[in-house]
Amino acid sequence: MTTGAYGTDVSTFVTVDGVTGLDPLFAELSGERVVLERCARRLMTSAGQLPGAPEFGFDLARLLGKRIESATAKARLKARIADELLKDEAVLAVVVVDLVTTGDFAWQLTLRIELATGPFRLVLGIADVTVAILRADRG
Repeated sequence: MTTGAYGTDVSTFVTVDGVTGLDPLFAELSGERVVLERCARRLMTSAGQLPGAPEFGFDLARLLGKRIESATAKARLKARIADELLKDEAVLAVVVVDLVTTGDFAWQLTLRIELATGPFRLVLGIADVTVAILRADRG
């Protein structure tokens, strides 16, 4: 991933092996990863929870356990996810590739996110108390 126009941030995500991504030295992230993590944060933050940004966020975890079985309900949820991510000025396009139930209170969400530097895949594991980035790469 490249650095540049997307600024910097500090990762706070749990890795696949269960270790928090927060570097004890607070090393900065840069490049596309900044945007991909910002997208993940949008999907784990309730609207109005971020001070000064009342429209930021759509907390998917609050929907866990609800029945989203019909094609119409799933299409609406996918559209809502894409709409939320498109609020980020760095995100040019979003395709919700898949949303799979992986347990009673867990989902796996696969996204294709288009940035100015190309397409990226973001795979999130969403559980009742955590959102983990399972994959974030070009593709």
